[in-house]
Formats: sequence, C-alpha cells, structure tokens
Amino acid sequence: MPDISRRTVLWSVPAVVLGAGVTHGVNLVTAQADDDAGDDPSGSRTDVRVVSLEHADPVESNRSDLFLVRAPAGRLLEIQAITLSVEQIAPATTGTHSFEVRPANTEIRLLFGAASDNEPLSFDGVTWEAADANQVPTDPAAQQRAIRGLLIDEDGLVVEYRNRTNGRQNRPRGVQLWVIDRPADGAERRTNGD
Repeated sequence: MPDISRRTVLWSVPAVVLGAGVTHGVNLVTAQADDDAGDDPSGSRTDVRVVSLEHADPVESNRSDLFLVRAPAGRLLEIQAITLSVEQIAPATTGTHSFEVRPANTEIRLLFGAASDNEPLSFDGVTWEAADANQVPTDPAAQQRAIRGLLIDEDGLVVEYRNRTNGRQNRPRGVQLWVIDRPADGAERRTNGD
C-alpha cells in the first residue's frame, strides 16, 4: 500500500473559509465556500456551495495525496457535482496517475479515473474528460449517477490522488465539490428564539 498524506476539511455552516486539519506533516490546506447570502441562523439553508481544494506539495513516485471532506455533526452535504484535475507528470516516462472517490472508512470505489504518465487527468463534473488508461464506471451516465446526490456525513468522503509513475508529480491537484448543505434527519435546528 502506498504512503498516504492526509488532510481533513471540516465544514462550518455557513462559512466563508474552511480550515484543514494537518496530520502526518502535511502543509495546511484551505477551502473556500461561496456564501453571498449571509448567515442563516435557522440552520435550514439549502444553497449550493462550492468547496475548492488545491494541494501543490509534490507527490513522489508510488505515493498518494488524500483529501477527506466531512460534514459537521448534524449536517449532510449532498453532492451536486465534482471536478478533479491534475496535469501530466512531466519527468515520468512510465506508469499512470489516478483519482479515486470513495466514502471514508470503506474501500468502495464510487468513481475512478487513471491516465498515462504523459497525459493530464480530469473529471469535469459530469464525466471523465481526460482519463485515457482506465475509468470506473465506464459509462458516462453511470459516472454522473455515481456522484450526484451522494450524501457526505461526519464520516466523510475521500478523494485520493495516486502517483504510480516513475516520476515526481510537481503540479497541483485540484478538487471542487458543489454541495447542498442541509440538516441531517432529526438534527436539531437553531431558531432565533434559542
């Protein structure tokens, strides 16, 4: 199993800047949530928000970069779309690099795409735009169904970038999630009278 660098994004509702926990010596990563409408003290807000993550630290050969996105207690994040992107690995001469999306605490692969070392890799929110080596699911309609409507809870969602080439990935990995933030069933709601 390759070594994995971990970052946890903790959603704060409503929020402008999300912070990432730092573990295993990984640098701080921040995410930006769009919030044009201001605070909603009722906690019932269901606007679509964007979580943007980018990590630029190098990923050595046969290592992974792991993002863990979690909802806060009593909240759910419903995925509307996701984009994943990274450029080719310029110094590599063989192998593949890949993105995998799965629920945390499982090995159930929801979405996977791999590209050759000399090719970029991207998922455009609907289908794999660039994944020349392998795609799971293989059908574009199934790719969209695998992600849209997926609920992220406190356990989280993992987005893993793997470098299985003979070169070092020096370019940033970008992950964006468009989510609807809502209370979980039975979650307490704050009201103005509380």
